[in-house]
Amino acid sequence: QNPCFAMAEEKSKPEQDVTGKLPKDWFDNASKAEKWKGRFECLKSIISIFVDKEDPDCNVEMPVNFAKNKQNAHVLRWLVDFLEKENHVFTRIAILRVLPALIPTLGKKEMEKE
Repeated sequence: QNPCFAMAEEKSKPEQDVTGKLPKDWFDNASKAEKWKGRFECLKSIISIFVDKEDPDCNVEMPVNFAKNKQNAHVLRWLVDFLEKENHVFTRIAILRVLPALIPTLGKKEMEKE
């Protein structure tokens, strides 16, 4: 076995249905977020599920990966939209921390569609 793959397997993180645990109004809030503060609050909602804290530090490594969920592609769409529009450094950092935990849960078809 290739040692690089063995290392990657050792570092695999548990999965958690982060998308399923988002507050019911998360998608509404994400669609209405036009300023950095609203977008940052949406990201804090995601990260608080990862680290199990109400008011998380968004500059942390994600301890778990997203589990597969039909809504993950929608979350990705909002995060990419935020990343494209947002210049607030801490919001961008939080997005870039979340994306590696989210992207592996999406299939090729979902990535092309989004």
